[in-house]
Amino acid sequence: MYNIVKLLVIGLWVGFKEVIFFFQDLIRYRHSGQFIKVEWLLWKKYLFINPYYLCKRHLRSLNLEDQPYGETTLRSLDHILARVQICADDYFVDLGCGRGKLVFWVNCHYNCRSLGIDLNPIFMQHAKAITQQLSLEKVEFSEGAIEDFDLSKATVLYLYGSAFTDDFLYELTKKLQSLSQNTKIISVSFPLNDYCQLPGFETIDAMEIQFIWGSSTVYVQKPLGVAQDSSQ
Repeated sequence: MYNIVKLLVIGLWVGFKEVIFFFQDLIRYRHSGQFIKVEWLLWKKYLFINPYYLCKRHLRSLNLEDQPYGETTLRSLDHILARVQICADDYFVDLGCGRGKLVFWVNCHYNCRSLGIDLNPIFMQHAKAITQQLSLEKVEFSEGAIEDFDLSKATVLYLYGSAFTDDFLYELTKKLQSLSQNTKIISVSFPLNDYCQLPGFETIDAMEIQFIWGSSTVYVQKPLGVAQDSSQ
């Protein structure tokens, strides 16, 4: 009984903080008319659909291990990307984008090409519908496994790694090692070298960032340009 009550209280607290952050984001970025339109449409589409439940249900339908669903607040991403010095010439990719909120915001805020990749078809269906409804340029969403996509043209990658299993991260890290040394890869909670048998990345920045569930270190890395296979 104690554990059930504890989980209920935590869930209510996280939900309360999400509402607070939602209105803070609206106030902070109210001057972006396009962003406000996106927020309104996202709110309508998920008013009666819990994204946490959608994520869990889809993973179970694929017989995959449950993974925690989480979203980065826009204020936190704003701070991260300011340190990364992203600009309109960049190509931003969110690996496991969920509802696609960060992808929309990066496009609206920085006017750069943005791509969201996610395995959940409902997330992608709604994100694509919003993109089409608002005639957004340089915004793309693709459904599928991250490891199946060509990421070679990306210049800034965002990986909310806490939402993935260790086995998946080991395989994904091998793929990321082969990217251009000019690529900036942002990972939450851990450096990518934690999933390499030999160092495959150079950490160029690290910062403490506040998330809904607490603070964590965010790492900015670039590939060293040497792919390593599992036999090493």
